[in-house]
Amino acid sequence: MIYIYDIILNWSDKKSGFEFFEWEYSDDIEYVKKIPIIKIKSIKDIVNNDFSVDKNILSNIKNMTEVYTRNKIKRIEYALVICDSNNTVAVEFDSDGKSRFKSNLQLAEESEVLEIVRNLDIYDLDYKVLSSENKNNFLTRKEKKIKKFLRNEILRCYRDKKIDKLEYLYLEYFNKSCEDLDKIVKRLINSLENIDDKHIEMFNLLNMSYRYNR
Repeated sequence: MIYIYDIILNWSDKKSGFEFFEWEYSDDIEYVKKIPIIKIKSIKDIVNNDFSVDKNILSNIKNMTEVYTRNKIKRIEYALVICDSNNTVAVEFDSDGKSRFKSNLQLAEESEVLEIVRNLDIYDLDYKVLSSENKNNFLTRKEKKIKKFLRNEILRCYRDKKIDKLEYLYLEYFNKSCEDLDKIVKRLINSLENIDDKHIEMFNLLNMSYRYNR
């Protein structure tokens, strides 16, 4: 088994892993002493999807990952860095082989892994995709936060019958008015499929309003 040593992983995002430049101090960050690596033909199908692996690979990597925790070292039962010729992703699995958490690597550490596996044979990983790609996986961390906030705010206003506020948000985004409340909510929610500058303006405006009214 090939290993990468002394790297930092962030297990805060279960789906696809935050990009290293989006990491925050409050994230679930671990300092990994060592973790096994395998190289497969392409990691495209597993980066943004839930997936499971055959239990044979689990037996090969069991307790092979070591992390620093204060003054001692603990083991992660099933974890692995999976890469192809261009990209990497670290994955922690449950005992059934299902992916639980994912982490991207920092840039320098990813480069080190890719250099290590350059001449490594392709591993025939037996895996199964459990979910199709989700559009949320292609959003930045900030965009996901904005989308969740606005969606919750729109639904809360609908529930609390804050019609004036919903009409205002609709006018701000679409630059036209609408008197059908159900259409307002549906169109605003649908607009969140693609976060743009107008959504960011709405997010900032609502946040400012909350801070002002505290």
